[in-house]
Amino acid sequence: MRDLLQLLRGWLSLTYLVLDGHFGNRAAFQMVQQCGLQVISKLRSDAALYEPYEGPYQGRGPRRKYGAKLDYAALPERYLKETTVEGPIETRIYQADLLHNEFGQPLNVVIIEKVNRTTHKRGHVILFSSDLTLVFDKLVEYYGLRFQIEIVFAQVTKADVGTCFGRGNDVTDFHLLVRHDHTINQQFHHLAVPATAVIRASSARSRRSRRSPEIVV
Repeated sequence: MRDLLQLLRGWLSLTYLVLDGHFGNRAAFQMVQQCGLQVISKLRSDAALYEPYEGPYQGRGPRRKYGAKLDYAALPERYLKETTVEGPIETRIYQADLLHNEFGQPLNVVIIEKVNRTTHKRGHVILFSSDLTLVFDKLVEYYGLRFQIEIVFAQVTKADVGTCFGRGNDVTDFHLLVRHDHTINQQFHHLAVPATAVIRASSARSRRSRRSPEIVV
């Protein structure tokens, strides 16, 4: 990965590396941070997460680090950031700085919970980032872009691809064109990469169109 970053230096200023849940572990976390990037990934749905301990010092030994363990069946309302309803499905998004005993620092955790108000079944996914300042909607948006990129590049391997430059001389003026396939070209347009970030979705998309990890309830 260091070799790839060296090649990109001077072309793009990278901020985040988005990894799937297989790499949501300490080893990958440390590898990415050692390269000077912030991590966005996913934890297991049963991950043991804890609130930081904020009680008084006990007077002996090291200060207690872990507070209450997070209960996914009763997530604290103080962490609730957004609630939306589409048909029988209610989606709640929570965000908090939490601790995991595998990682050596607090994690910016976003929990997407879906509840079927007819059957009362529920499910959730847990996303996280090393960037404690990243707001919940951007964290969800950036992770969701991973699916779009994978789909587009799978299509490109089977397509007739050409290249051209736009009016400027920056890497963001370099375009990939898929001949005779307007649909893929439109997807490339929505995955345009600005020079100041790793990935940013088109600002024209509404919150409703954000692609979040699939949850079946």
